[in-house]
Amino acid sequence: PNGNPNPNPPTLTPTQTLTLTLTLECHLKQERTIILCVIPSNVDIATVDILERAHKVDPDGVRTIGVLTKPDTIGEGNEEEVLQVVQGLRKPLKLGYLMVKNRSQKQIDDGITLMDARDQEMSFFRLHEHFSAVNPSYFGAENLMSRLTSVLVARIQEGLPSMRKEIS
Repeated sequence: PNGNPNPNPPTLTPTQTLTLTLTLECHLKQERTIILCVIPSNVDIATVDILERAHKVDPDGVRTIGVLTKPDTIGEGNEEEVLQVVQGLRKPLKLGYLMVKNRSQKQIDDGITLMDARDQEMSFFRLHEHFSAVNPSYFGAENLMSRLTSVLVARIQEGLPSMRKEIS
């Protein structure tokens, strides 16, 4: 019900939880960090903690990209709600969202190559009743890599002058 794929997640001690939280916050605060908010597609986007944490340290959204995973787990009838997120109509991000479908453990065990998995991923989106009607640039690991590359190049170009000053 809570969207957690692991019904028995490992229990962390309070010290481990604090350490994890502080480490995460330390990395999120760094201006050079690109924040990837990786979220299963079958959870309510309004309740996702990482989006709130990212917004706190990146209120203008210039470093935050949403990545929705596991599109094959979306409950029947929830596809339109998820598409509103992908298209930036619900819980928008300046750099937007992309949706990817990674290999399942069974596919890995069966020896499905990354190339074959990418082909299957794009077929999934291209043939899906709801996703096929939307701009394909929102879907797939290839589009995610392309978007990340563009963001990274832009961030490097913006940060180069200050990096040069730091070095000199």
